[in-house]
Amino acid sequence: MVWTGSVLLLAMTSLLFLESVQCSTEADDIDGTTYSLQCPPDCRDTTYYVYGTGTYTSDSSICRAAIHDGRVTDAGGVVTVVVTAGLDSYQGSTQNGITSTAWVSWDPAFYFVASPTPTPTNSVSQACGGSLDQTTGNITSPNWPGLYEPFDSCEWLITAPAEGYITLNFISFNLTGSNFGGDGCQLTDTVTVYEGNGTDGDVIATLCAARPPSVMLRSSGRHMFVTFRAKRVGRYPGFFAVYNAVSLPADCGYALGLENRQIEDAQMSASSQLPNYEAWKARLNGGIAWQFDVSSDSEPWLQVNLTTNHYVSGVQTQGRWGGWLTSYMIKYSTDGLTWSAFGDGMVFPANSDGVNITQHILDPPILTTSVRIYPLTWNGNVPRLRMELLGCTG
Repeated sequence: MVWTGSVLLLAMTSLLFLESVQCSTEADDIDGTTYSLQCPPDCRDTTYYVYGTGTYTSDSSICRAAIHDGRVTDAGGVVTVVVTAGLDSYQGSTQNGITSTAWVSWDPAFYFVASPTPTPTNSVSQACGGSLDQTTGNITSPNWPGLYEPFDSCEWLITAPAEGYITLNFISFNLTGSNFGGDGCQLTDTVTVYEGNGTDGDVIATLCAARPPSVMLRSSGRHMFVTFRAKRVGRYPGFFAVYNAVSLPADCGYALGLENRQIEDAQMSASSQLPNYEAWKARLNGGIAWQFDVSSDSEPWLQVNLTTNHYVSGVQTQGRWGGWLTSYMIKYSTDGLTWSAFGDGMVFPANSDGVNITQHILDPPILTTSVRIYPLTWNGNVPRLRMELLGCTG
């Protein structure tokens, strides 16, 4: 069934936004993989079914699942849904006044991510450049969402609290109306992002043409410096970017719940798994482990869905008798669709036996809702993984 209700396309996020749904609306009723919707009030005490915990079957009531997951109250509100591959089993639980039902294998499934705040297309653009120290905000080209002028020039210094860092996400980006960037962006309008508080810092990214970065940009320290230079005579749409000044809690290194099972089985998935070595068995010091199919899985991964924003500050890995990883890579996502590699694809050494634990600290920590471990090398033909994530609530 395809949703035929009222639809609004948000200029900031490019997410499909459904203005009106009912308590009975299921993910199966909507044609889309990522979308936001407005849940009506008074869904909690209706009788529409919810199957699962954290990850839900596609025939579950979206709005009752959102209450169950703590995304909205019975007063309703905006939620963002990500449709994903189904699970082999779904766990039932009682949360926030709603009892969900356990279920067997079902495909597809969905889960919730933090909802973006839409920015109207007629909003007033902020001043060109300046010093920014708010927790969150935006930077735009002059006159955005209108056209900027030839030879416009702006500079922004963004500052996070001590021991924090900056993230920058370009929502809209078009500096020339073309995908051609000239000689390495030297001959065209550019946005340049630097570490530190000036142009003498290391360059994080140089952006031009109609090519926004494929990942969120991040500083390694508490300062980020951004410049915009219009070098051509044309007038173009420009850019809209959202920044966050991330301040880490003082204590952000505790186990997030794999070993003690606070992270439930349904929150763990994998690219492949062998019988008796399923994804949910990849728990530190557990009796078994996760093992992927080396004969058919060319890019194996193990995913942990944290369901809400968490800082992930470390990873602990462990093998199992007969097999272990020797190196891996980490990717993370806030929407379950776009995955960013930590440290530009940094390779982490893993284990040398099936018993001892290897720990790596992530600096800076990741603010995310989902984490994947990508095995790169392993011993023999039985790569097995048990693990724990370290961090704190975001």
